[in-house]
Amino acid sequence: MKTRCVFYALLALMGLHIWFFVALADKTLAGYTDFSAFYAAGRIAAEGKAGDLYNYETQKRVQDPLFAGVERDGYGIPVPGPMLYYHPPFEVPVFRLLAYLSYPWAFGVWALASVAVLLIIPLVLRAHVAGLWRASPHFVALSCVAFFPAFIAVLQGQDSILLALLFVLAWVSLKQGREAAAGGLLALGLFKFHFVLPVVVLFLLRRRWRMLAGFSIASVLLLAVSFLVVGVKGIMEYPGFLLELNSGLQSRVLQALRGIFPFAMPNLRGVLFMALSGFLPESLVTPATLVASAALLLWWGRRSARLFAQARALDLVFSLDICVAVLVSFHAQLHDLTLLALPIVLVLNRALEDEAPGWLRWGVGLLAALFFFTPAYLPLLQRGWQFLLVVPISLLALAAGRQLRPGAAQPAAEPYALLAGHMPPADA
Repeated sequence: MKTRCVFYALLALMGLHIWFFVALADKTLAGYTDFSAFYAAGRIAAEGKAGDLYNYETQKRVQDPLFAGVERDGYGIPVPGPMLYYHPPFEVPVFRLLAYLSYPWAFGVWALASVAVLLIIPLVLRAHVAGLWRASPHFVALSCVAFFPAFIAVLQGQDSILLALLFVLAWVSLKQGREAAAGGLLALGLFKFHFVLPVVVLFLLRRRWRMLAGFSIASVLLLAVSFLVVGVKGIMEYPGFLLELNSGLQSRVLQALRGIFPFAMPNLRGVLFMALSGFLPESLVTPATLVASAALLLWWGRRSARLFAQARALDLVFSLDICVAVLVSFHAQLHDLTLLALPIVLVLNRALEDEAPGWLRWGVGLLAALFFFTPAYLPLLQRGWQFLLVVPISLLALAAGRQLRPGAAQPAAEPYALLAGHMPPADA
């Protein structure tokens, strides 16, 4: 009975997301979303001007005629400039191909590809989450397409969904003992390097040299592609472009101009910006964020070094890796939380497979329900309070950590009670 309720609830969430998409279709196809930056980058490359890609005026020149009349809003402040492209160059060839289509068609192709990836991820997961699949196959099958951050990624035309797939494939490679392949797959996700590099640092602290070798080889190849796309000039300008984008952001005007709102980030940067920006200058807030992030990375990297070598602990350790990477990422948006679909599934699966205590299974189930409850996100989006999502992300990490502790798994009469529809025994 409860399994059927889970299925209907997920269908209702998907229906709500479809309704949102239809209601916002006009603005989406007019260029109000992040995909406009990707498309414009492709057009710049098609014009043979890729060497000037990381130049504000170049991006503005291309976007102004493409999206004339588009007036974006950044939490109550008009956004006067273009939607800036600040991903690494090696991703541009993909958008160059899409730039030969009209903008609505290019967005449609990208959105359909994103939805296809969301359907592929559960197929990859199925063989590795037997407990959760037996308890609720509907949850596994629909976990990605019903996840609100994933819907936002589709709506925005973002590439967070592709990054989620690469993390899933890297995790599968690790389970199969193919660490070099896992490193190569993570390197392919360097278009969002602020999520990938923290995980790589964790593997460095664990001295997983094969993984680092695979990552290094793939990274060199991507660097070569980047040189081919933007040349030496573009490569040299890119770091300065990023630094400029992230400076002076205590000014709401500059936040709107650059489309970067630190207070709306679901990570440590968002929390510390909200807590400290009214009292400390940016010259102190940014270092405080970097120190806190480095401390968390160092602590978890050293604490997890021995655990990572244990096959049974791999799922939970990698889940914690993703949670930590999201928390310490210097730039995160709601759609980037698509990455959390994997740790949510893995933590819930382990709670079922290991016959964890009843309170832990119910707690993990309620936390998963909170992550999938779309209405909970809406007031945060409206007010720009996404930094509060650090709380459930931290709780997810704690749930994974609790199951890593000795004695976390206890015998239970019904190991799949949480989603199969049976109440766990009182002494479980």
